[in-house]
Amino acid sequence: MTHDGTLRALLAQEVARHRALIDAPDATPLSVRRSLHALRGSAALAGEHDLHLVLTQAGALLRAGDDAVLPTIRQLLGEVAQRLQSDLPALDTRWPRPPRALRASVRPADFSSTYARSVAPHLEQLTALATAAPEVARVEAPRCVHAIKGAAGAASDDVTSWYCHGLEEHLSKLGDTTWPVEDLSHHASLIRTLVDDPEQGLARLRRPTASVPPEGLPPSAPPARKSDDLRVPASEIESIIDRVTRADILAGELSSTATLAENAAARMRLDGVVLREALRQIGPPTPWGAPAQALQSIEHVATRMDTFARAAERGAREVRRGARRVTRAAFNTRRSLEPIRNAQLGPVFDSVVQQTETLAAQEGKSVRWTTAGANVRVDRGAADVLRVVLLQLARNAVAHGIEAPETRRAAGLPAAGSLALSAVTVGGSVRIRVEDDGRGIDLDAVRAQAHKRLQIPHSRVEDLTESELLSLLFLPGFTTRRDADPLAGRGIGLDMALSEVRRLGGSLTLCVAESGRGLRASLELPQLLGPTPVLWVSAGGSDFGFRASSIGRIRLLEDGDATVTLARCLGLSASNERFIVELLGPATDPIGVSVERIRDRENASVRLLPVVATRAGPYGGAVLLGDGKLGLVLNSAEVAARAVALASTV
Repeated sequence: MTHDGTLRALLAQEVARHRALIDAPDATPLSVRRSLHALRGSAALAGEHDLHLVLTQAGALLRAGDDAVLPTIRQLLGEVAQRLQSDLPALDTRWPRPPRALRASVRPADFSSTYARSVAPHLEQLTALATAAPEVARVEAPRCVHAIKGAAGAASDDVTSWYCHGLEEHLSKLGDTTWPVEDLSHHASLIRTLVDDPEQGLARLRRPTASVPPEGLPPSAPPARKSDDLRVPASEIESIIDRVTRADILAGELSSTATLAENAAARMRLDGVVLREALRQIGPPTPWGAPAQALQSIEHVATRMDTFARAAERGAREVRRGARRVTRAAFNTRRSLEPIRNAQLGPVFDSVVQQTETLAAQEGKSVRWTTAGANVRVDRGAADVLRVVLLQLARNAVAHGIEAPETRRAAGLPAAGSLALSAVTVGGSVRIRVEDDGRGIDLDAVRAQAHKRLQIPHSRVEDLTESELLSLLFLPGFTTRRDADPLAGRGIGLDMALSEVRRLGGSLTLCVAESGRGLRASLELPQLLGPTPVLWVSAGGSDFGFRASSIGRIRLLEDGDATVTLARCLGLSASNERFIVELLGPATDPIGVSVERIRDRENASVRLLPVVATRAGPYGGAVLLGDGKLGLVLNSAEVAARAVALASTV
């Protein structure tokens, strides 16, 4: 018998046993729920994820007091028993067609708007990838889908989570030359419908054409809000700030124009003086000298030049006054937008806690949260990114770390696993930690996968430090789990989290928790509150920015200094380095990199970059420059890590 056949046979025995308990005359909703909970676990172990999902929904309905679902449960288990006895999959379903017993998701009403906001940027990116190069879509699309699946699972959106899990399977099986990127917009449209209108979304899935959603179908309208609160997307706020920045640039151009007018006026006055001095030297008109009419013309020109000079000076004063008004208005507008642009981490923490507790309950686990630093403020765009990152880290803790209650009790631990979420400001940075008291990471399993998946020799694997082994978990596709399920196991989550943190110009590291049990994830990122001091430097013939908070000492390069050039860290050709800039990396000691020139320091609004851009190099943001172009701001932690690695090879 095959491995799958053995698992099905075991599942068939469990279905038969619990079916008898559920069909018993003295069965109660509570006893049925217990049987469904046990069968859910058996279905998951057997890889019958569709059955696991249907049983989860049925259990939730019973818990909500819907006893009318009992006949459906009995009929379903009868059909499942017959199929398993015939060595067939438990349900006759194949993605993207949903199981017949699957119902539309019922989500908490107070969480719908937060859920919709959390998946919106990933849906936009998935739609945009439909026009991207296949090699880009092949990397980024699974990350988008994984992020949506995580948010859907936490929001009790069973159907969207199921669809995204199947889509992950589908994408993972596509070859390098068979990537139909144009289908991504269809998937994004269908997922958007599932999120906005679960009933309509499930109906679309049941259509014969569900595998390829119909083109031209407009996305469903977002659900009507029951609150009178006005919510403005972070992208709209950034757009307004961009316009304010352009107004500031225009004010500078107006001031420059006023200066030019003043200089022209001064020149005209000087030329007028020169002309009058020439008239004085020529003297009065005489029969043998210059004609009177010519002298009068010169005097007339000199007078007109004085008039033009006064008009130019008057215009320059008006232009300069207007420039000052624009500058003041831009400053006041930017200052009034700052409270809207910034957000406390409290709502982010609350969302992560609520969603994680839901996920843990679905897995039959119990968790107890402690939080600190909820009043720490960050950029609103960063808050939206952090919600996704922290949820992914918490999901990993539940999936890989926190044990089942009975396992914890047997080990002498509280039945509920402990999860801690904290934030603190350190200078101009924010440090956030997610910590659990679960089983931690099996380093021997990581070593085994490093040898098997990465082809690292056994001798080298044994020499890897704990920190080096944990860093391997961020590699795409690297996982210690044998099978994937809707919660974890594809090796995408940590890779996606690291990519998002890099977008914020930050770093993400893993280590054993201080208690010696469990795992701690540490994020360090710029606080990004309002305009940020940026130092511009030159390397490899181009200008790049560093957030000033990440810079230590700056000094002249001296003979004998052995430093790595910034150009080399960026893969550029170095020439004529004259200065050393000390980088303060959170995961490394301060390290100096040499640069060609030190440019200006300015207060600038640093914009987040798309994930694709952060993969092109150690870039942590962009700034709109005075000429309307974008200047790249470097992720100092990434540059410092590259410099350390390059220095060790010298």
